[in-house]
Amino acid sequence: MPRLPDRNAIGAPALRVPGGGIHSLGSADTGARHLAKGMSDIGAAFEGMERDAERRQKETDALDVARANSAYTTGMIGLERRFDEDNDYETYGQRFQECERRVREQALGTIRSPQVRERFGLRANVEGARSLDRVLTRGRRLRGEAEYGQ
Repeated sequence: MPRLPDRNAIGAPALRVPGGGIHSLGSADTGARHLAKGMSDIGAAFEGMERDAERRQKETDALDVARANSAYTTGMIGLERRFDEDNDYETYGQRFQECERRVREQALGTIRSPQVRERFGLRANVEGARSLDRVLTRGRRLRGEAEYGQ
């Protein structure tokens, strides 16, 4: 008479195969281990893909910053040169700030990441202030020369 499986046999079910034999599927632990290994492999693959994506994003951000630095620096050099040849020192401050804002916006437009764009903008604030100070100092010197003939 056939016996009902007991609690020890439940973990290793048997399967009848053609020809009358019995094929063991293995224990539940073995299946769970294979499933866990497969899930672990999938997780590792996703982690690798994430690391690659992060690396590519860092490279892209670095290239964007290099482009922005180049655009801003060359723009500011040209702007300062233009004011070196300009004798209308009374309006230096306002005109310089308007031009610097355009140079900055153009440079910021080359950066795709909002966070990287913000960091670059903060650095550009400092550089813009330095350039403005230099131009205003020249304007004060020109004003002094015009007023006192020095």
